[in-house]
Amino acid sequence: MSTFNIGEVFSESLRFLFRQLRAMAVLAVVPYGLLVGALILIDYATAEHMARFQADMAAFQDYLAQTGPDPDIEVAIQGLVISLPSGHSLDFGPVLLVNLISVLALLIVPLPFKVAWLRYSLLGPQAEPVRPGYRFGPRELRFLGYTLGVAALMAAILMLFAGIGGVIGGAAAALFLLGGIGLALWIGARLYFVFPPTAMGLAGGLGRAWQESRGQAFKLLVLTLIVGLVFLVPTLLLGMVLASVPLVGTVLMLAVQAVADAALWTALGFAYWKTTGIPGPGGRLGAKAST
Repeated sequence: MSTFNIGEVFSESLRFLFRQLRAMAVLAVVPYGLLVGALILIDYATAEHMARFQADMAAFQDYLAQTGPDPDIEVAIQGLVISLPSGHSLDFGPVLLVNLISVLALLIVPLPFKVAWLRYSLLGPQAEPVRPGYRFGPRELRFLGYTLGVAALMAAILMLFAGIGGVIGGAAAALFLLGGIGLALWIGARLYFVFPPTAMGLAGGLGRAWQESRGQAFKLLVLTLIVGLVFLVPTLLLGMVLASVPLVGTVLMLAVQAVADAALWTALGFAYWKTTGIPGPGGRLGAKAST
């Protein structure tokens, strides 16, 4: 099995993306348009809960500011609710629920674009015609299943190491947490290669991805980090500049996010292609999908 060069894959993937920006925009317009609508709807539906939480937080902070750093203040914690003797309380449940729904929307709603773009970048327009649409079929469901499975595995590793560190305590807790982060990232990188064949409709699974990514984990992590950093700065700048106009800011930030997603999946797809030789002779535009 071959390997890939980080610089070569990064530069080739960006060149491909910028040459195909129109195709990327056409494939992304419906999924990310739906995502904008979903986030607006979530914000509207939860505005009352968030306003109440912010008011409770302000009252909570005012009370603590008036009493000062009093070590004798008894704080009652029941589930996700923190209460003070004064009657002030904070319920983090609705906030966590809103955040969870938002994360799921960000993960699931644009997923058909990621699958379509991977297919287009690896197989060409004969496999993925460039037209607006939204398809959530068996291929997308498999992609989502692997996404959630890999994320759950990484979260379980972090929780396990954090729990062990918490039991041991002291400096070992931080070491265990760092070790858990490193192991979770390494395993996640080893399983990246489950996504390109899934998008192409090829047989395979996590076992195949584990085998095909042998010796590539560090390179995949570095490649992901480089692509992320390239698009992180403009996203943060947009967020700061457009903080006063949240709707416009959301639309523009999601537009940048669409380009960032396309860049990341192009890079990972090309890394898979360079490593495995799939989709075959002629490279990304010379093979037909196997569905």
